[in-house]
Amino acid sequence: MADARIKAILDTSIYIPFINDGIVHPILEIDIGKPVIYLSAIVAAELYAGAFDNQTIKLLDKFCIRLFMSHKG
Repeated sequence: MADARIKAILDTSIYIPFINDGIVHPILEIDIGKPVIYLSAIVAAELYAGAFDNQTIKLLDKFCIRLFMSHKG
């Protein structure tokens, strides 16, 4: 039987330092394999609310689309 993958829903406060400065939260550095990361609609809305220029909005569009497409079966 295949190993169960860890599922994670991350808070906005985890994404912002990573997006701005490439800082990875310590919880993601533990050796738990390759987690399946879900983006909640609330977190996506908060990220978009903080995006003040077109370049950031386009980056978020790409990120959200890729994340959504990676979970389609």
